[in-house]
Amino acid sequence: MSANDVWTNGYLNLWHWDGSGWTSHDVDAPVTAIWGLAANDVWAISPGTVLHWDGISWSGVSGQFASTGVSGVASDDVWVAGCVGNCQPPGDGRVVHWDGVAFRSVENPPVVP
Repeated sequence: MSANDVWTNGYLNLWHWDGSGWTSHDVDAPVTAIWGLAANDVWAISPGTVLHWDGISWSGVSGQFASTGVSGVASDDVWVAGCVGNCQPPGDGRVVHWDGVAFRSVENPPVVP
């Protein structure tokens, strides 16, 4: 990622800055978070869907729960947080980890009232 490779979100689209102009990419749901490691490795979160940009197109990777955040340190080490149900405590939180092949659920820490 660089000053000539920037992503941001609109309501039902993502915008990409390539250093000279913005390009719109339509998605099916509002995007609430974006994280990118490289020009061909960008992740976006929308309710119920995790999207991945491979440098050519966006594709849905997961739809396990209402995702709210994404972060990572490598293309095979991406974390997504969110919730299920009505998203109220205690115990509705979910975390999954992308290992480069698939998302796998991670045990949540105990909820302390």
